[in-house]
Amino acid sequence: MRIIFKTSYLQDIKLLKHSGYVFWYSLLLLAILIAPAVLDEFYIGEMAFIFIYAIAGLGLMIPVGFTGLPSLGHAAFMAIGAYTHGYFLSLGAPFFLSISLAGLFGFSIGALITIPLKRMTGIYFAIASLAFAIIVEEIIAHWKSVTGGLGGMSVDMPVIFGFELGSTWHFYFLCLAILLLVLYCTINLMRSPSGRAFVAIRDSEISAESMGINLSIYKIKSFAISGLFTGLAGALFAHRLYFLTPDTFNFLLSIQLLMMVVVGGLGTIHGAIFGAAFVGLLPQAIAIAKDYLPPSIGEFPGLVKLPVVDTASHHIPSGKAVIMIDKHGGDPPALAETADMDLLPIDIAATRHPVDHLVADVDFLLKVLLAILESSLTDVGHSNEDEVIPLGVFLKQVEHRATTGAIMIN
Repeated sequence: MRIIFKTSYLQDIKLLKHSGYVFWYSLLLLAILIAPAVLDEFYIGEMAFIFIYAIAGLGLMIPVGFTGLPSLGHAAFMAIGAYTHGYFLSLGAPFFLSISLAGLFGFSIGALITIPLKRMTGIYFAIASLAFAIIVEEIIAHWKSVTGGLGGMSVDMPVIFGFELGSTWHFYFLCLAILLLVLYCTINLMRSPSGRAFVAIRDSEISAESMGINLSIYKIKSFAISGLFTGLAGALFAHRLYFLTPDTFNFLLSIQLLMMVVVGGLGTIHGAIFGAAFVGLLPQAIAIAKDYLPPSIGEFPGLVKLPVVDTASHHIPSGKAVIMIDKHGGDPPALAETADMDLLPIDIAATRHPVDHLVADVDFLLKVLLAILESSLTDVGHSNEDEVIPLGVFLKQVEHRATTGAIMIN
């Protein structure tokens, strides 16, 4: 542990505390800058996702980690930023104006919703923020003239000063630039009187109030700034997804964001970055590791083996309910009824989001349950020698990452 003796105010306000920070952060920045030259396009896209998550994580860290206001509804701010940005782009607004309005809308709504919640703390504040997220999701689903409703909204490639950022590495550097800007603002914010007031409120509201800190004002400030940063992340998220639907910004996305700051480390700026890297890199690390594991482990993520269907042959064991996944991202097969099987396609392209690797999508699970009911699974005859897969085991299998899928029942 290095002990730093500060002898001047200039030393106290430095962004980087000592020369070790300067060296390692410079080395990290250099590695990030040269990464597009040595990595495949797929991994460049994944790193762009990490940058977007880091921006959203920094936004969430301000109320949760620094102010002590637990939020379960920050997916709503990402949705506000994404749809605001997409809507103004569709009207022909320039990129920087559109993304600025996305952040401004997130800032304004963050301030407005905190006014009635300013007296709440703990679990009550978390539940209220969750209610806000549900309301936003419903508004997006029904405001068809602006958001496209359940039909979704397409988002074009970003165009800056007439130059279209069509390649992955262009978007990579755009996300990196905005992340560095947000990171710089966050560091300065936490060294300012407002940042110190946030920390005082987190540690003890009674002590903070006794020191003259207006709890209501600073809670509103905290959530408004959080909405600003998360709205910017949502705007970039829209470009990365290319197509927006209300189900993309559901409760599970809020859980993913909260998990990032908790895993990375609450109350630290590093925590948002580490948490974003964890969420972004862990699924890919698992996918790579599966190739080197024994087939009994790598091919089947559960203890109970569920048959995998070949999309070409459509061969399925008799009496078994299985999931068919198109690994190439194609559309699910058309609805077909033959003497051998009934095929019930479920298109999940619009309901899955890039952070679905760690937590199952509730909406998708509901669709699976509906498909099971509609197919009268209970009426399907099973021979005595066939093993019946329990419903709980079956639902575990639908947590696998996929672009499109279908439930096939023989």
